[in-house]
Amino acid sequence: MPFQIIRHNIAEVDAECIINTTSTVPEILGGSDLTIHQYAGEELLRARREIGLMDVGDVYMTKGYNLKAKYVIHMAAPTWFDDHAREKLRQCYDKAFALADEHHIKSLAFPLVGAGTYRFPQEVALKIVLDAVSDFCMTHTMDLILVVFDKEAFRLSQRLHNSVQSYIEDNFVDDLVRSEYVQAASNLLSPRYARSKESPRPAKAKKPRFKKYRQGDATVDEAVEFSIAEDFENRETAASSTTFSYSVGKELSLDDLLRKKDDTFAEALLDHIDRRGLSDAYVYKKANISRKLFNKIKLHPDYQPRKSTCLAFAIALELNLDETIDLLAHAGYTLTHSSKFDIIVEYFILQREYNIFEINAVLFDYDCPLLGSR
Repeated sequence: MPFQIIRHNIAEVDAECIINTTSTVPEILGGSDLTIHQYAGEELLRARREIGLMDVGDVYMTKGYNLKAKYVIHMAAPTWFDDHAREKLRQCYDKAFALADEHHIKSLAFPLVGAGTYRFPQEVALKIVLDAVSDFCMTHTMDLILVVFDKEAFRLSQRLHNSVQSYIEDNFVDDLVRSEYVQAASNLLSPRYARSKESPRPAKAKKPRFKKYRQGDATVDEAVEFSIAEDFENRETAASSTTFSYSVGKELSLDDLLRKKDDTFAEALLDHIDRRGLSDAYVYKKANISRKLFNKIKLHPDYQPRKSTCLAFAIALELNLDETIDLLAHAGYTLTHSSKFDIIVEYFILQREYNIFEINAVLFDYDCPLLGSR
């Protein structure tokens, strides 16, 4: 997918290029800088020394040497102290992405810059990188990978975390409780358990009767539902007071039913795009979907996309909850409160917050699949 978040050692990530945060002087820092140099070997330090002194905000590219990555972008990041540092860090990302694009890099991996040695609050560092990624992905096709080492290295803002957690608890936990106890409760309250030996057995409801007969060459089903007054003892006596309704229809073949089927997901998706006057490129980029997958969906109407892909398009199109459920139905899916993934996406739709990169950050924090193509 154009952007993903993974939990991994950045020195082992299979990407064409990685970003390494470095000091302004040619020396090895701790954290990811130390790890990258250990994997790359002494050649990387020599290449860094050839660059020499760097100003805060500078970026340079070298070979990756013994790393899986073919190239390394060295970034002299700012230290956190005020909003000026926030702007500087954003400029670092913009310069690094532009440098990678200049060298036609297809995939670029990077740590959560600033959240460690440079003392940025993690939620601030995350907000900066998500904004930078969001802007870049709308105009470029490079695959971007945010690499975090562990849970401690990734933190949402407390306000967002609390709000999402509260919504999950209100829906997911209650739904689980209901699912666990509703069957037991229904058994205890059912007539079979509630009825005492002295209590009369409740009367069974009248079921519709179905009568088949031949009418020419067509088989016709006649459904007749009787509602009989209690004071009549038999059908003959009740005949004059019986009310009934019936429906008569010709038996449909499988071909008839297939011709009446709903639009496919692709047809429904393209209809939404056309009605909103949006371009295909705008939608698939905003959905964190690759052009290759979008074209596959567009050119093969019966293609069955993943649920995460369908929801990504719903987010990109900024559909409301009813529209999202309808779009999902065209692919054979629905939203359920037995899934944290579904609840989190529903939360953002109800809040009318459609930044897919921020949604994916929350999904990642809850160990859920991310929205978009793989």
